Amino acid sequence: MKLLLIDDPINSLSQLEDKLSESGVECVRTWDAVDAREKCRSNGFDAIIASSLSVLGDAVNFCLTEKQNSKNHVKVALFTPYPLPEQDRNYLKQIGMDLIISPPENNGVIGTLKTWATNPDDSGGPVCEYDTMRLMKIARYSYEFALKDLASRAHKLDEILENSSDVVYELDPYGKITLISKSIEKLTGYSRSELIGMSAMDVVSADSLELVASHISMLLSGEADPPAVEVSVQARTGHVIPAEMIVRPIRHENQVVGILGIGRNIEDRKRLEENLRRVINEKDFYLDLMSHDLQNFNQAILGYLEMILATEQLDPKLERYTKGALRQVMQTATLIAHLKRVAQIRMPRAKAKEPMDLKYIVQTSITKMQSRLDKSNTIIAFHCSEDKCPIIAGDDINDLLELLIASITRYAISDLVHLKVLLSSEIIEGVKYWTIDVSGNSLKLSKPIVQCVMSQDYSGCLTIDRPDLQLLVVRAIVETQGGIITAKTQENGRGDRFVIRFPQA
Repeated sequence: MKLLLIDDPINSLSQLEDKLSESGVECVRTWDAVDAREKCRSNGFDAIIASSLSVLGDAVNFCLTEKQNSKNHVKVALFTPYPLPEQDRNYLKQIGMDLIISPPENNGVIGTLKTWATNPDDSGGPVCEYDTMRLMKIARYSYEFALKDLASRAHKLDEILENSSDVVYELDPYGKITLISKSIEKLTGYSRSELIGMSAMDVVSADSLELVASHISMLLSGEADPPAVEVSVQARTGHVIPAEMIVRPIRHENQVVGILGIGRNIEDRKRLEENLRRVINEKDFYLDLMSHDLQNFNQAILGYLEMILATEQLDPKLERYTKGALRQVMQTATLIAHLKRVAQIRMPRAKAKEPMDLKYIVQTSITKMQSRLDKSNTIIAFHCSEDKCPIIAGDDINDLLELLIASITRYAISDLVHLKVLLSSEIIEGVKYWTIDVSGNSLKLSKPIVQCVMSQDYSGCLTIDRPDLQLLVVRAIVETQGGIITAKTQENGRGDRFVIRFPQA
């Protein structure tokens, strides 16, 4: 199927042409009446679609003339960019127009056009005598509607350019500024009239010249949606302002004829990022200093306690007190270790992640734990029906299950701990997860434990016991790997559980 599209100065048929071409229809688009007439004589089109604003408002007369003179019974359609009164639509069909098309809201119009253009039975009547004055009135109506619409769009564009807090600008293919919003004056100190005609290279700092030139080159070569880029803008005073730019190509007849961009001052954001980075580094320094000093102090106390316990014929009461103090010292050492581990995991730096098999990780962890645990007291059963469970994760995930089960064993309400670890696939709101479900008949979680794991702001962690800070290490590992951890309790009995979900790779 081959269609001739006769377009108007505002390119009303460009979107229709794109949709028809995507669906496999051969289209030829033109604006000139003489060119269109020559194409009709030589190219054998199945149908002609003309904008009601084309051929200087004489589109209907052009189409009906070509239909009447055609040897291959060409069909003719009128595309109306703006609403046409029903009586005018009916009149156009009566005098020989085969189809009246309104702007396509969806792809349904493409199917209608393809069927209409190829079906020999789906044709209108012959060309009848028509009133030229009425056709002129219909054309004038379309033009007046178009002028009002264009004036409205121009007014809206002016409002955007005047009031937008972001900088909106347009460049020609040579990188010269052809349009720019008023906010540029506050950003750079240049007036809009000064900037029009200047090269974009004149308002960026030296360290951004290569980046800007590369971006313009990418757009002109046809790259559709390059990513946002940070550049340095040079103000009139010499002050350098960090800005984020989003740019898109402006096309005409599939050729890039300009660049449309939106720029935003990110000076405040960069300042906040720098302050945040400084605060985090300061926090890490004090945490490391505090944990180092506490550890040294703890080691000294531990040495004294061990010396006391090594004394021969130690008073039983003193021995009991010393062993109690030793337990407290060991708990403090564990607390310090957990705090340092959480800080290391949460540190905002790029951690290497790679494809891993979650099933292999879980199996390996269980095998290691079973070799160390007392098998007469602790049993771990594992089930997974999947051959592999691919995820993208970092090395921290290898310690996850061991840390979790070490915590779980403290919550068992009997000496025999029988745990079940189930690894399965799950879909939540269209997202696929691998789910690790760890449960046990003798597992009973306390309320603070559940609150700590579930609370988004860690408010539930205020009442948690110090040894249970190991759960915070588990949570940190899960969250930094893009996962979710929840604790679930049974209201009237035993069998509480931890559920961990990781996105599938």
